Amino acid sequence: MKVRQNVRRFFALIIFLTMILGIMAPGYVIPAKASFEAKYYNIEESGGTWDGTNYILNDEIIRDAFFCDGVYTYFLQSDGTPMTNRLTYHPDGEHIIYFDEDGHEVFSNFAHVKTSIAGDEVDDLCFFDVHGYMYTNVLTYDQKGEILYYANPYGVMECNGWFQFAEGAGGVANAMGATEGKWAYAYPDGRIEVGSLGDESVKKIYKPYDLENEKKKTSVNGVSIEYKVFISDYDWQTTVANKETAGSTELGKAIEGIAMDIDGDDNLSVSYQVYGQLYGWLDIVSDGTITGMPSSGLKMQAIRVGLSGSDAELYDVYYRSYVEGLEWLDWAMNGEVSGTTGVNRQLEAVEIVLTPKGSEAPGSRDVFCVDGEANKGAKVAVGNKLYCFSPDGNLRVVDGSKPMVALTYDDGPGDGTPTILDTLAAYNQAATFFVVGSRCNSYRDTLIREYNMGCEIGSHTWSHVILSKASEETIRSQMTDTDNVIEGIIGIRPTTMRPPGGGYNSTVLAVVERPAIMWSIDTLDWKTRNTAMTISAVLDNVSDGDIVLMHDIHQPTVAASQTIIPALVDRGYQLVTVEELAYFRGGMEAGKAYSSFR
Repeated sequence: MKVRQNVRRFFALIIFLTMILGIMAPGYVIPAKASFEAKYYNIEESGGTWDGTNYILNDEIIRDAFFCDGVYTYFLQSDGTPMTNRLTYHPDGEHIIYFDEDGHEVFSNFAHVKTSIAGDEVDDLCFFDVHGYMYTNVLTYDQKGEILYYANPYGVMECNGWFQFAEGAGGVANAMGATEGKWAYAYPDGRIEVGSLGDESVKKIYKPYDLENEKKKTSVNGVSIEYKVFISDYDWQTTVANKETAGSTELGKAIEGIAMDIDGDDNLSVSYQVYGQLYGWLDIVSDGTITGMPSSGLKMQAIRVGLSGSDAELYDVYYRSYVEGLEWLDWAMNGEVSGTTGVNRQLEAVEIVLTPKGSEAPGSRDVFCVDGEANKGAKVAVGNKLYCFSPDGNLRVVDGSKPMVALTYDDGPGDGTPTILDTLAAYNQAATFFVVGSRCNSYRDTLIREYNMGCEIGSHTWSHVILSKASEETIRSQMTDTDNVIEGIIGIRPTTMRPPGGGYNSTVLAVVERPAIMWSIDTLDWKTRNTAMTISAVLDNVSDGDIVLMHDIHQPTVAASQTIIPALVDRGYQLVTVEELAYFRGGMEAGKAYSSFR
């Protein structure tokens, strides 16, 4: 502080308080203040010498007085040395000021206060304004105007938890809506989460949590595992313990970093490894070391946790992950992989728990993964959702509560089929292809791609025979020959069929021994060969549960699909396979025909 600023400030000082006062901490009242007249000296005006420890004027050590050495202001105590690391009252008897470890009074800055007015040891973050006065009960930005802080009524910056604003919170509080009693969250470094001023979504992550009490309730003979995670956009979360959720299962935010440790047993260590987006498996770390990629925007996708030390034989460590689109995976244990390493799905929450050796897993869930890889080709039902893993590892989630339509294509594969597949892939949708067996070997790559994308492959006979006019032997050979060629290319036999021309009767249904899939919207694309008419036939008539008939061997249909697919998605329809549609709408049986699922 410049000399003239200090002169203006301290020439007016006439009162000072006695130094024995109460503790500055929540729950205590700042005590009443006695005062006395305080002297002020400025070396440039008063003369004398200053050696950094004592100010000597007229051969006397100056005591119980303020002193400016031309740059800094000090308070010289009764022994003549500067007060350090301590709060005290300004001589006006109202404001609180602070002298740092060098004895300098703090102006326009934060300070980590180490000693209270009464001389008690503390560790509080406080802010002192341009006059050196402590901020109390004020919500304020930092000097750059970027980070928000709240100094409570005792001058201490709220940190590491939820708090309520006191009556009359000032500063920028009114603009931020920091009304009395309103909740906000403070990070460990004192930053206030702006969005948390009444934002319940933030409180779902940073819930009030009593770590010590939780450890007591869930520890194994006093031994517990503690862990914390770094959440995208929300920084480090509060440390939790023993099966408590770290992260969020509701906000869609990724875990970017993690650290864990053992409490209560010096002969037990925890080691852990994370699989990071773009980086793969990072180095194994242990006992409190941070790993992952905090603040990078890169996401954790899997973890492994293990125990070591002489007491490791006494415990198992179980852990599970909440994965984007998959929800909670089954429990892994003792070094197994939890999460996915093959489908680019972010971890959003984890739970970890120590159990006595040989204990069963805390619970079980549907298994989405095998050895950390997506259970490719599987369809897993959880509640009213169907998690559909394609053979290439892609995931689609079909929600039974939302509208859905089955687009079906007959007579292929054809030259235009890959373009339809491109459009489906771009919107992460699926369709059903009723293929003609005699064409499959000529379009092997296309058939394989249909299957690998998770589309359904159905039979449309070997040579497009009208089955209602054919003998049982012909029906059987048409189906068998087609099944064989499809199995030879993609490894599975079709479970549905569509009779060419829609021609079926009771004999056909009995011989084919699978559901016959008809349609509720016939685009007549084979007849019109007109892109606009095909688009109109679908978009003007579609409704939830429809099965749409088209043909992927006609170029106008290929072009129409490039409009129909995104338009239906934009309207809120899920484009699903016939099998998926039937799953949510009552199922289907062999020997029966189905034209829609409504």
